[in-house]
Amino acid sequence: FSFMEGDFLSVPLAEGGLDFVSAVASLHHMPIEPALSRAGRLLSPGGKLAVVGLARAGSPVDYMFGAAGVAASRAVRVRRGWWEHSAPTTDPSDTYDEVRRLAHETLAGCTFRRRLYFRYTITWTRPNP
Repeated sequence: FSFMEGDFLSVPLAEGGLDFVSAVASLHHMPIEPALSRAGRLLSPGGKLAVVGLARAGSPVDYMFGAAGVAASRAVRVRRGWWEHSAPTTDPSDTYDEVRRLAHETLAGCTFRRRLYFRYTITWTRPNP
């Protein structure tokens, strides 16, 4: 397998040919529904999808998770020091509730979980026919 560079939504990849697809801090840079749909179609039956993503706070629960994330992040910085990444940043436009809804609509049976550090995860296994 060779790695290619390009737009995930249009780069030529054979559908149903991958056992594992992951997206880490990248889904918020794309239209979510088409990206999740494409990722699901790329998987072979029994293949796994794993997403670690960022979303925008939109509810009181989101802000509570965010406050816990700030506290945890600061505690880790005190212990390990500050690290500045070089990746470009883009604020997510979709809320956690919107991402959850789109994920469940696009990938029936997926698992969506809120995580610390302002993240969520989506996991899904493509059903066998």
